Amino acid sequence: MDILQEVTQSQILIDELLHDLYSYSPGEEKKLEVLPDEIHLKLNYIADTHKKLLENGDFSLSEKGLNTFREESQSLLYYLRSEYQALQLSHSAAKNGSRLFNYKTHILTWQEPIAWTTALLHSTFLIIAILLLAAWTLLAFITSEGNNLILLSSLVSIAFILSPNPRTIKKSGISRKFTLISSNFLFWRSLFQALPVIIICIATTIYNKLWQDDALIIFSIALPISILYTRNKCKYWLTIPLKSI
Repeated sequence: MDILQEVTQSQILIDELLHDLYSYSPGEEKKLEVLPDEIHLKLNYIADTHKKLLENGDFSLSEKGLNTFREESQSLLYYLRSEYQALQLSHSAAKNGSRLFNYKTHILTWQEPIAWTTALLHSTFLIIAILLLAAWTLLAFITSEGNNLILLSSLVSIAFILSPNPRTIKKSGISRKFTLISSNFLFWRSLFQALPVIIICIATTIYNKLWQDDALIIFSIALPISILYTRNKCKYWLTIPLKSI
């Protein structure tokens, strides 16, 4: 095997591992930003070496340069394989968890049967969630002296909550129990993610009651954004090939 073939083969292996690694990541456009600086340098070095060998027939690697390339490429491949295996284990652990408490497990096992006891428990909490949202909307609307933005944000939130299934599986036929549980998970998980905003809004209102309306509007905007963010995460959980589980 000549130098160009060896370098090309290493580049292909690295590209394949990067593709597999980032199939787990939600931001394709930001795929390289998650890597450490040291790994960036190795990637750039290998890519530049491969490019020079392809574009310049007079360019070659000395024995020392070839050994350096082998060390860098092997180190990079080891890192990428380790990261990929860690993500596989994490994904497998999520799928093998309890659907009762884990939203990711619930999404990953959407084809499996759901016990009525699980559905009943989630139904109870979903009813509580809807009542809480309705009560908060009414209270906030009265407190803000009829701010229509609060009503609009609540309607958007309810629309998101009642149609929570990822588009990836929406056309595949899913049970009502699955949708019900997804709705419950979606509300409480989104509310938990918006908790820092809630705390800031409460603290702001306590500090100065004149900012009360602003705090209500901020939370009204934060909740549907949190719900939408949680909904969008589901499709990335479902992009992993089944053979990798």
